[in-house]
Amino acid sequence: MITILRPTTGDVPPHLVGASITHHNHVVYVFGGRLPSTQTVVNSLYALRLGTLTWTRLWPPESTSAGTEAPSPLARYFHVAAAFDDQIVFFGGQGYPAGGGERRLEAFNDVFASVSAVFGSKLFIIGGQEDPSSGSGGTGVRGKYVHELVVLDLKTREWIAKEEWKPSSGVYRTLAAVGTYDVVEGRRDGELRRLSYSVGAKEAGGEAIILFSNSNFKSSIDVHRSLDFIVPTSASTSSMHFPPPYRIPPSLSHPPALRFPSGAVIGHFLVVWGIHIAASSSEEVTSSRQSGLSVWALNLASEQMADWREIRPGQGVESGSWTAGVRTGNALVCFGDPRGDLEKEYARRANSFSHVAFIDLETHGVYQPPLQQLSIEEQDIALSIFHSSPPSTLSLTVLSRNGTRFDISRAILRNAWPWLCERLDSLVTSDADTSPLQPPLSTNETLVITPASTDTIQISLHQVQLPLSAPATLALLQHLHTRTLSTRTQLSLTVLEELIPFSRSKEGFKHLRSVAVHALHGGLEEGVYDAEQVVRIARVNRLQALYVRVNIMIQLASLRFPHQHHVTHPHVEQAKATAPAASLRLHHHKGPPQAVNSARLRHPPSMPTKTADQAFRDLTTGYAAACAKWQQLLPMLTVSPSAFEATLAHMRAIMGMMSPLENAGIPQGLVARIRELWAELVGSLTEANKGFTKAQKKYFEKYPVQKSLGRRVDLSGRQQRTYRMEQTF
Repeated sequence: MITILRPTTGDVPPHLVGASITHHNHVVYVFGGRLPSTQTVVNSLYALRLGTLTWTRLWPPESTSAGTEAPSPLARYFHVAAAFDDQIVFFGGQGYPAGGGERRLEAFNDVFASVSAVFGSKLFIIGGQEDPSSGSGGTGVRGKYVHELVVLDLKTREWIAKEEWKPSSGVYRTLAAVGTYDVVEGRRDGELRRLSYSVGAKEAGGEAIILFSNSNFKSSIDVHRSLDFIVPTSASTSSMHFPPPYRIPPSLSHPPALRFPSGAVIGHFLVVWGIHIAASSSEEVTSSRQSGLSVWALNLASEQMADWREIRPGQGVESGSWTAGVRTGNALVCFGDPRGDLEKEYARRANSFSHVAFIDLETHGVYQPPLQQLSIEEQDIALSIFHSSPPSTLSLTVLSRNGTRFDISRAILRNAWPWLCERLDSLVTSDADTSPLQPPLSTNETLVITPASTDTIQISLHQVQLPLSAPATLALLQHLHTRTLSTRTQLSLTVLEELIPFSRSKEGFKHLRSVAVHALHGGLEEGVYDAEQVVRIARVNRLQALYVRVNIMIQLASLRFPHQHHVTHPHVEQAKATAPAASLRLHHHKGPPQAVNSARLRHPPSMPTKTADQAFRDLTTGYAAACAKWQQLLPMLTVSPSAFEATLAHMRAIMGMMSPLENAGIPQGLVARIRELWAELVGSLTEANKGFTKAQKKYFEKYPVQKSLGRRVDLSGRQQRTYRMEQTF
């Protein structure tokens, strides 16, 4: 895991209770809250620019002339804040009534601590708690839950819908997230390998608000977790589907109890993060989790939506006092104090803003795939035109490093690579503006462009020579036509190794770079790339997230296959216990690369020739070490059926190693005891898997959420699997 911890500067906000944290255009806004030292509710507004990590107090201003104060929202805390266009809308919360009279807390709009989500131009306000001030002297005691959902049109500022909401939802236990993009799964298409890609959710035909709730925090082993879906069925969002909540059954890998959770949909993952307070009673015996910030990702495309993976935030955030923050790109931005005491700060619900932690999710394969720029049909047509069209006077000749010639349409080039067209236009202008005393520029003369790297691009009026090999030049021209990578040439490791640094040093190739890195991630997951070559590419091109991820995967593979060579990295030890299992291609110490798949282990590793006593000692030592390793890896390995079967297969393989001992003079009682221990472990895993799978199957037979989340639909004339938020009930 890559976590960057930095102190903030400027007008740092004080400790605040119930302040809203809103992200908009790379700026984080903190509004309102209550000062824990004086119990005073404030209406201050702070802004943190993520590029400089400098706080600025926007309101109240340091000094104002009499009678020139601009109107501002009333002081409040535990309110709703939503960014829309260039504005932030605040709603509800507890604060002081207008008029400046008695300093008694009341709930604005009779509700506070509501959950909210922006869906298009509509603000959904879900649940919350009733005003507890009546009869309580305004002490802010927790009120009853509000079982109501209302919708505000942010353009007209009119309330357009009001529905009953049965679940008990509030910021203490519930989060709401909206998927802006859907992910279309990659597939093989003849000679082409279509990478997965992102499309707008509405363009793909579906979108919904996902709510994750957890409750029963007193029990560390029986926390109730559920998913709710709100599915607007019309453009006005005045009518909605409310499928019954899906209670997530207990499994071997799931989030702990999360207080004040936050969430976001990234790719086809629902990422949830929040504060976990470890049990203080005897329940600690059943849970090894410590108090702190906890981050988890749920694969919405997995079978029965039971594929959880833990994302450990790193050493700098595992201690101190941290609170949930916001999402920016493929990272989380969390605020806190590495020297703070989480349990003391949580007891008074106070948040610190002195430090910020950037938690990169890409190291665990959680990221938003690149957006599709051309449809599948447009890609196929463009590729066909490139390979079949003869050269013409409107074509530009492109030479590879060794002189291999290709031709490309100038019209395609103008749209796909404006930077190069500007240089070509400058040559034409220079030729037209030549004075009579100066000879015109010959078509054989060359303009040499030297970018930041040592590679050069030689440009003349009718040809361009690139510092790439012939296969890489071909792959680049194919990308300029299709805006993606799909051919065998484009997806070869040697070509990707050239394209990534080229795209980094040249203008206009940001999308190419993101698609190339996405291809490396996908190749690792599918087991088609050699892991050690990917490590080299990531290291040379400073792709830190990919570099850490592939090293973690290599380390995990080495635990299952101890004869495999592996690479070490300082981030691996803290993250390898929570990284997802994957198929890898690894090098042996001797011999060619061999395909390794964790779900295909069928035969136990061979044992060297030893005496019976040596073999038994090695076996018992190996058994203890294997138990420790598998107990550490089990929460990660049982997140999918294939990984679960791989776990059992490995255990059965080690059990097979005991067979030679039965005839080697070793006491049968000891061998039987070892077999019994392994059988108990394998049996418990099997029963646990049956338990939560049965509950999931029963739910999804009645409510086919998964069929609409990952159903096969007709897109561009082909059958593709797309993950969508549309519900069909």
